[in-house]
Amino acid sequence: MDGPCSHLKRNNVVNDNDFLRDHERVKYIQSRIFKNNNLTELDSSVSIPTIPGLPLSTLNYIIVIRLGTPENSYQMVFDTGSSLTWTQCYQCKTCYEQSDARFNPLNSSTYKGSVCSDKTCKGLMNTRQGLKCSKDIRLCHYSIRYGDGSYSTGFFGKDRLALYSNISPNSGITDDFYFGCGIINKGLFHRTAGVFGLGRGELSFVSQTSSQYMETFSYCIPNIDKVGYITFGPDPDADHDERIEYTPLVIPQGGLSHYGLNITGIAIDGDILMGLDFNEIDHGGFIIDSGCIVTRLPPTIYAKLRSVYQQRMSNYPSAPTYTPFDTCYDLSGFHYPIPEMSFVFPGVTVDLPRAGTFYQLNPKQYCLAFIPNKDDSQISIFGNIQQKTLEIVHDNLGNKIGFRPNGCG
Repeated sequence: MDGPCSHLKRNNVVNDNDFLRDHERVKYIQSRIFKNNNLTELDSSVSIPTIPGLPLSTLNYIIVIRLGTPENSYQMVFDTGSSLTWTQCYQCKTCYEQSDARFNPLNSSTYKGSVCSDKTCKGLMNTRQGLKCSKDIRLCHYSIRYGDGSYSTGFFGKDRLALYSNISPNSGITDDFYFGCGIINKGLFHRTAGVFGLGRGELSFVSQTSSQYMETFSYCIPNIDKVGYITFGPDPDADHDERIEYTPLVIPQGGLSHYGLNITGIAIDGDILMGLDFNEIDHGGFIIDSGCIVTRLPPTIYAKLRSVYQQRMSNYPSAPTYTPFDTCYDLSGFHYPIPEMSFVFPGVTVDLPRAGTFYQLNPKQYCLAFIPNKDDSQISIFGNIQQKTLEIVHDNLGNKIGFRPNGCG
């Protein structure tokens, strides 16, 4: 299964291993695609903040959920690239240090462990959801491994989930929410409490709350020093908001539970130049993933993109490269035009903010924030650096994704 793509260190200090882990998660997604070529009454919507994960030593983005009775708060990475939600449990045998106290199912009066005869466990054991039955104690357990080598295994169960926020008049309560109680947890989860899965699989929060939130959510990833939001449930004004433009969802190669998009090209200063048209090459498809940091592109497309930027930014002095980035500039003290970039999909052209084009390593080192795949046939990924400040609407029932510029700071 898929999950957190990479976790960079706090204070923007990065090292080669961070980007290597991001690379390993992408390879895992691509290999999978190659190989496989009871809810409460309806809530209108609920919004909670999305916050940068730097205080928890990660460049992924965090939401706060509450589990159990009585409730306790947990800071989770929200991930549209995986479906299972899990949190590290108090009883863990292989544990990592996290900021919050670990979830203890014994202290929650509403927690119920899932037995092998449980309809949800039994129904999903023979699918790719990662559920199995422990024959000796007849309990359902899960196992999930992420592309960067991190993994979590433990018991499967359900409890009361609450979403509260001062940015929303509504609170979101979901009884009997299924999630994993992590017993063996190893890898790069840093100080988070676990992963909140928002993919298209059956165990996703989106799927489990379909009657509450109509399989619809939107989010905005903020800049490092800002706060964004994630809203579950349809916005009645969204269909009339001309600032939101939609493109159809597609099923990626292999039928994975990712959010696939049909990218047609990359525009530079408003024009799709020769060599940046995806229809001219045989590529492996395109997905959007909040848990992957850096956007991956077919090498044929990336080579042309890099060449265009090198030509149009020739007035800027070059800066040292930094693995995995191969094109870097010193932008300090200069005021020459910087090319504007857009992703082009059927029905919508998504203009990327400056922060989505260059990754700042330090004030004198800005690197073109894209990485080429090994070959054109591999899946391309719309990473969270390029998603910053965009409101991104996932409408699963409508089978479409919408984009609105300037969704948050």
